[in-house]
Amino acid sequence: MNFLVKNKTGSACFENTNKYLENARYSDPFLKYSWFPNSTNLFYLHLHEIITTFSVYQFISTIVAPITCSVIFGKYYNGLYHKTIQLNFDLHMVSMFQCLISFTCIIITWGIPVTDINPIAYTDQISSLVGALTMGYFLWDIVQGMTHIHTYEIEYILYAMGAFALTLITFNPFVQPWISTFLAYETSTPFTNINWFIIALTKNYPNHNLIPNWINYLNATLLVTVFVLTRLVWGPYQQFLLLQQLYQHKRDLPAFKTTLLIVIMTMMNGLNVYWFSKMVRIVRKLSRKQLLFKLKKP
Repeated sequence: MNFLVKNKTGSACFENTNKYLENARYSDPFLKYSWFPNSTNLFYLHLHEIITTFSVYQFISTIVAPITCSVIFGKYYNGLYHKTIQLNFDLHMVSMFQCLISFTCIIITWGIPVTDINPIAYTDQISSLVGALTMGYFLWDIVQGMTHIHTYEIEYILYAMGAFALTLITFNPFVQPWISTFLAYETSTPFTNINWFIIALTKNYPNHNLIPNWINYLNATLLVTVFVLTRLVWGPYQQFLLLQQLYQHKRDLPAFKTTLLIVIMTMMNGLNVYWFSKMVRIVRKLSRKQLLFKLKKP
């Protein structure tokens, strides 16, 4: 199968993807439901998946997440006196579902060798599907952030906007097979959500001792470790490899998309450093509390 794309000069070029699509694993099973089946524009071709994904996350946030939180946390969720706190529980639960979908996307695109293809012209059905699923989530995330801006911190809205824009340019196509590489950042998100649940339960029910200290410390250790390895070490290294690959095609690089890519990656790296500094402050605070507790013991 060949996909028609445009190079920098606007002339037509082709990136052959037969070797990746011989196996049904690399075919999009939902492409037959496209609203624009004859379109050569990848965005229109996969628009139905973007909108459907957005709708699914909306359903999860309004129906599935509250039920899941009620089952897991029981009266400690149902008894929360402020609906805004319940909303935050729901949003973090949606994030947990998104992590499962992201990990699935990483698995199904695992066999695509990103270093052996043309990052400017390459596209395949499954990478486009992953892009659509990712864009649908971050579109939902942006809408939630704007709707409940009083509960969202600005850096999370910026991150969602950056991820949305980064995914959008892959439909041109541009660096499309690298989508799953960026999704690997989400491996630290489950621990982030668990950490938020622990803090929220402890803060709202300070006298109930709901979470054993060892669970808190274990999750904090995993969170910091995975965050550092994926977002501060492995992630920047993958970005370096991507930029190195793009440099090999520097004569055909689209200036706007390349600049946008670099700006987004720089912003996300800055946010990751900022979030890591917050983690360090929290760990230090917990350590001081633990030390004071030990000193006060008879």
